[in-house]
Amino acid sequence: MGQNLAYYLLQSEQTRSAVGIEARFNASDPSKLDYAAGFYVEAFPDLEEKDIAILEQIVLNLPKFPELYKSEGFDLDELLDQLRGPYDIDIVREIDPKAYCPCSHERMVATLATLKTADLKDLMKEGRDLEVICDFCRTKYTITVNDLKTIIDERRETRDERN
Repeated sequence: MGQNLAYYLLQSEQTRSAVGIEARFNASDPSKLDYAAGFYVEAFPDLEEKDIAILEQIVLNLPKFPELYKSEGFDLDELLDQLRGPYDIDIVREIDPKAYCPCSHERMVATLATLKTADLKDLMKEGRDLEVICDFCRTKYTITVNDLKTIIDERRETRDERN
């Protein structure tokens, strides 16, 4: 992802900037991350060429992300110190990132409601509940035959109201 974003920024003639993004899965439990870290540095439009040259060298000489991973976790302070170089910085806000997925049973039913009525009826004919899995968080949802019937009935009611 970092390479794609960097390529986009280069090709789209954005403000001079640099990006680094990396995630490392835990070797013993691949369902967990050891770390997910990144940075985005953007030069102000009026930044002098000498300062841009300094920032370019800072980014080019950054340690690889695995080198910043210690037994107690990823050393964000070290990454920040490295990125800062000879400049003073102010931390405006720190946040604790948390995984969040807005999926729900209602959203999964709404997604199925985008199917054609004929397709929904075919699914109902099988007489079995559906298992739908969120691609992002891997939560499993059971969509019942009754859920499918409700979608079809709501369409019928909406159509009747229009006539």
